[in-house]
Amino acid sequence: MREKLRMFVHDREIGFKERIFRILCIEGLAISVFALIVAICLRESATKLVCIGTILVVMGISLLLCVKDKLTNISKIVVAGMLVLFVLPVMFFTSGGFDGGTVTWLTLGIVYVFIIFSGEQLLFFGSFAIVVDIICLWYAAVNPTAFAIESNGRMFESGAAVIIVGFIAGSMYMYQAHEYEIERKINNEQRKKLEKLGRSKDKFYANFSHEIRNPINAIIGLNEITLRKTNDEVTAANAHAIKSSSRLLLNLINDIMDFSQIQNSSMKLIEAPYNSNDFFTELVELVGTRAEEKKLKLKLLLDPSIPATMVGDERRLVQVVLNLLTNAIKYTIEGEVVLSASCVKAKEGHVTLKISVADTGIGIKKENLKYLFDSFSQFDRSKNSRIEGNGLGMAITKELVTLMHGEIAVDSVYTKGSTFTITVDQGYVGEEVIGKTDILSGNVALKNDAYERSFEAPSARILVVDDDELNRAILVQLLKDTKVKVDTAGDGRRALQLTMQNVYHTILVDYMMPQMDGLELMNAIRIQDGGLNRDTAIVALTGATISEETLAKYSTRFNMTLQKPIDGSRLEQCLLHCLPEEVVEYQKDTTVVIGDAVTGAFLAENKKKVKITTDCACDLDVEVASENGIAMMYLYVKTPKGRFMDTVEIDSGNLTGYLTSSKTYVKAVSASVEEYERFFGEQLEEAQEIIHLSVGAGLGESYNKACEAAESFDHVRVVDTGQVSGGLGLLALTAASWVTKGVGADKIYSDITALCEYVDTNVVLPSSDVFVQSAKMSAVIGAFFNAFNFRPVMRINKSVQLFVSVMTGSDDSVIRKHISQSMIGKGRIAPGSKVIFSHVGLTHKQQELAYDMLTKYYEPENIIVQKTSVTVAGTVGDKAIGLSFYRRNKYI
Repeated sequence: MREKLRMFVHDREIGFKERIFRILCIEGLAISVFALIVAICLRESATKLVCIGTILVVMGISLLLCVKDKLTNISKIVVAGMLVLFVLPVMFFTSGGFDGGTVTWLTLGIVYVFIIFSGEQLLFFGSFAIVVDIICLWYAAVNPTAFAIESNGRMFESGAAVIIVGFIAGSMYMYQAHEYEIERKINNEQRKKLEKLGRSKDKFYANFSHEIRNPINAIIGLNEITLRKTNDEVTAANAHAIKSSSRLLLNLINDIMDFSQIQNSSMKLIEAPYNSNDFFTELVELVGTRAEEKKLKLKLLLDPSIPATMVGDERRLVQVVLNLLTNAIKYTIEGEVVLSASCVKAKEGHVTLKISVADTGIGIKKENLKYLFDSFSQFDRSKNSRIEGNGLGMAITKELVTLMHGEIAVDSVYTKGSTFTITVDQGYVGEEVIGKTDILSGNVALKNDAYERSFEAPSARILVVDDDELNRAILVQLLKDTKVKVDTAGDGRRALQLTMQNVYHTILVDYMMPQMDGLELMNAIRIQDGGLNRDTAIVALTGATISEETLAKYSTRFNMTLQKPIDGSRLEQCLLHCLPEEVVEYQKDTTVVIGDAVTGAFLAENKKKVKITTDCACDLDVEVASENGIAMMYLYVKTPKGRFMDTVEIDSGNLTGYLTSSKTYVKAVSASVEEYERFFGEQLEEAQEIIHLSVGAGLGESYNKACEAAESFDHVRVVDTGQVSGGLGLLALTAASWVTKGVGADKIYSDITALCEYVDTNVVLPSSDVFVQSAKMSAVIGAFFNAFNFRPVMRINKSVQLFVSVMTGSDDSVIRKHISQSMIGKGRIAPGSKVIFSHVGLTHKQQELAYDMLTKYYEPENIIVQKTSVTVAGTVGDKAIGLSFYRRNKYI
């Protein structure tokens, strides 16, 4: 019976308010029985006995309805009407009015309504209960003699009413707290299950990629060996067909892997120089065989002004265009597919590349265009059952183009054909252009270039560690012509034995192996007691996407990563990059191509020696920071409407509008330690040493979070600048200029740390609210300042925010006063250093005014006028202005 009662009130199949109602009915039934017994013993009036009996009957019927017919909503309405309209008013009038115990019961009617109802029902019954109570109390007030006062049991009745009402309200609160705690535990368990499911999914994708790439690696490797050795045209043609089909299969696998990365927001671009002619030739070769099979014409139209060497993520761009080409061929029954490309110079060193793929296929219905980039979507499947595919390629294509900050457009006429156009910005190197090329009309002929080794190193010795025997054999065959001596091991244990016995010039390690994986083996080799290869270059062979933030947690890391399936030329280029020069006797081409198969291919000596990073609260424009090689770590802006990532989910313009309309100050929130770890890991891909200039330790949590994250890295140092806003920006620009001049990391770290105390940052606030909210000014004084439009001036130094003076007048007047007063002591400003004037929401005319004022005191080329960062803008408020500069010192 007890278990049935527990299930009756804790049944999670019904809503929370329904469960509350059931408890109220049970309590009401029990209390009514008790009250009826007491009323009989006290010989209460017949009217009161009828009221209590009515409650008893209604509560009993309501419980039966809940159990039998699930008519909970009707029961709630009946109980509410009975209590508010009949029982409570009658008991109030028959129990002495204000002097009786039922005054307390009137409160219970309102509490009941608010606990049980919601929405329109709450509005109706809540208003109804309050109106009824007001009428009862008003009548009792104006007609005090109309109530018969009986002393018999009056004290007991009043005390019982208080206790019972308090018990009911308290038990409802306890039940709510109990249910909320259960819901919290359920939510936590579900969150943990989802996180576990996400990790399982990631692990599945990684294992799937590894396992399926191994046989593809064998197919492509053996096929390449066949191409190298055969002189038979038929065999060569078949091998080319295998190569083309294998690459298309590999592209599908990449789509699946990329879909996983996109869902987890872990994908990033790897930009490097690539040959434009090779890029388009590869695309044509990859789809040429398929076009020929379907008897389609494949045309290539290239703008001669396209740079010969462009800079971007070639692999991702190939993937995007290849998806468009394969779709075009897939959905075209007859006619042609045209790949065209043109470019326009966007700015120095960059071009806007426009690539179009047009076909004469089935086209897309207008109503289906909005679903084109949805995952796993295909159209007219019933009418085109011959068309294969998973509907994933276009969704990934859209995501990749967005990741490249590009655009994709489609023009399509149903049954006539489609044209897809992507527009992306690419860098370029040199002034050489691709020039005039033969327009390939008709079927594309496949090339069968003879293989030629890129180097010979007979005295070189390498170790290949892979648990797949066929993969090991293929690598040995692919390197045969280079005359490199190759030892092999099938697991980490055997590899460690060999590294104790032999000196190797390079070690190739499969990243995913049983017992000891590639990462564990690499660490074991690096710390091997008595090992002969602790400093040997180690290359990861991976069929899965390696998490960069995971690798970044280790101070010693892979020198390169080579992705399966392994292409022979990429393998040779990788080794040529890793082998010592003295063991290479012959070399065809010393240029290392970075692209399709090689990721993270820069060795430590090719990285920047030092890179400056800082928090985004530095008031530096994104372009200014990028031009100076400064990477900025995002912070969050917390508003009553939610938390937003600055510069990504909210910008200064949006925030200024919000501040103006809401008159509410928002709060800056630091990123997490894990986010800082990921940020530092990404920056270490580009530089050997990272010096992070943090917001002052006393101005937020960023410094502590950054320091905790830096503990995972041997080459990241964090500086407590004691600054924020323009002062932090000045320090970042100075440190970046020292990097450009070739100053070492130790010198930069010590000098920039010492320079922090020479920064002056002065901010004119729009009101005193910042000081009041930070408890640096009383609310009374703050109200006085605001009443007379006094604008406090705040100075920031060593994380201390000092109130130094006040200003009055219009915005223009305050700008003039602030600059002139700050620049009176021009002689104390370090010559040749930058001056940053930052603002929140100033008009263009006001910014020009500030610039003109500054040029009276300082060199124009060293003046920066710009908006404050999002996080600073949210803290100081609309119309705040700041001025940051260096005092004279030996470091500037």
